[in-house]
Amino acid sequence: MLGECIMIFLFFIVLPITCLVFFFNLVSLLKKIRSETGYTTANTVFVALSFYCILFIFTFMIIGNIHPK
Repeated sequence: MLGECIMIFLFFIVLPITCLVFFFNLVSLLKKIRSETGYTTANTVFVALSFYCILFIFTFMIIGNIHPK
């Protein structure tokens, strides 16, 4: 029961906040990348999607490890 409560807390509270903070940091990072490297918008979006995929994979790995079998 405790494991499920922790998982629900992580999934509905921590994960959205983390995603919002990560998103705003990523936006400023991408502006910096575009200004310094001259990447096009498509390349920038690809980099952003790669970051998101890595973030979600790690998040679900952590949730899977916490959740009791």
